[in-house]
Amino acid sequence: MGLSRLLAFTVVVAASVPTCLSAADSGPGALAAVKARGKLVMVCFPHQDTPFVHVNLARGPMKRAGTVEDFGGVDVDLMAAFAKTLGVELEIRPISTPSYAELIPALLAGQGDLIASSFSSSAERAQQVDFSDPYFEVYQAVLVRSDGAIAAPRDLAGKRAVVVPGTIMEAKIRELGIPESRIRREGFTRDVLLAVVNKAADFTVYELDEYGSATPLLKEFSALKVAFRLGTPETYSIAVPKGSDLRPAINDFLAKVKSSGELASIIKKNVNPHT
Repeated sequence: MGLSRLLAFTVVVAASVPTCLSAADSGPGALAAVKARGKLVMVCFPHQDTPFVHVNLARGPMKRAGTVEDFGGVDVDLMAAFAKTLGVELEIRPISTPSYAELIPALLAGQGDLIASSFSSSAERAQQVDFSDPYFEVYQAVLVRSDGAIAAPRDLAGKRAVVVPGTIMEAKIRELGIPESRIRREGFTRDVLLAVVNKAADFTVYELDEYGSATPLLKEFSALKVAFRLGTPETYSIAVPKGSDLRPAINDFLAKVKSSGELASIIKKNVNPHT
C-alpha cells in the first residue's frame, strides 16, 4: 500500500466515530427521518485513483464522518446536490476496511442512508438492497501485460487473476472460470495493476468508460494493455436499504439533473482533470 493510500485510510480521533442510524430511518420513513435529522449520510469506499470518491488529503487523514470539503468526486458532488434539494447537509462515512464487499453490510448495519461509491448494480446485490436508476455506464475489460499472449477468454485457462475484493470485477473473474486458489486480492486498484506488471498475477478485470476517467491510471502502466472486453456495459447506481422511500426521491432527482445538464457538468468537472 502506497503512502498516500495508507494516509487516506488512517482515521482521525475516536470522537469522530459515527453512530448508527435508527432502524426506523431505513424504511418507508427514511426520507422524513433524513429531513428531521438535517443530514443525509452517504456510505462509500474512497480511493485516490478514482474521480468518483477520493479523500481530500490537503485537509488531513480520512475522517470517519466527513463533509464535502473532506472528500471529492462525482458521487460526492452528486449526493451533495441531492442533499441540498432535501434541505439537509451531506455527511460522508467511508468504510473502515478497504473493500467494496463492506459497503452493503455497512449500509444494512445502519451506518448510512445510502451507498454512493461508483457502485455497480447487479442481480446479486439487488437481493440485499434497492438501486436507483443508473447515472453512469462502464464496461469491463481484461487487462494483461503488453508482451503477453492472452487475447480471448480461452487463453485464461490456468492463469492467475488479481482483483480488489468485493467488486463486480471479482464476480466477473469467477464467471471466467478462474478457481479461488488462483485469485489474488489487493486493497487498491493501483496495487492490482502492479501485481500484473510484476508478474504476481497474469491478468485482472478493469472498469473503463467512454469518458476515459480510468485511462490516466493506465497511462502510468505502459506495460499493460486491454486484451478484450467482457459482455455488456455495467451501470453505477445509488443503493438504499430495501423499501427505503429515498429511492423514488433519488430517481426524481437524477431525472432532473440529467435533463438539466447538471449531471453532465458534475461528470465533466471531476473527470476532466483525470483525462
